[in-house]
Amino acid sequence: LLSTPKGRMEAIQAGNKLAAIQIKEAQETRALMATYLQQEMARTQKKEKVEQVQEEAKRRLLKVNKLESSNIPVTNNNF
Repeated sequence: LLSTPKGRMEAIQAGNKLAAIQIKEAQETRALMATYLQQEMARTQKKEKVEQVQEEAKRRLLKVNKLESSNIPVTNNNF
């Protein structure tokens, strides 16, 4: 096949087609990885936001409980 000019040309063309396929697959893989990383980042941000909201709710509840307990008049009935 490689002994004739036509054979060499066909081998070069086949190599070029394979290279084009590899480039396309690499681009698709890169795009999939970018999408995956964006989704992971969004998931992490959402998780952090939920944790922040929960922590803030806990702080507010503790603050309210502390205020309520400090407003209880001290009497013999409290003990």
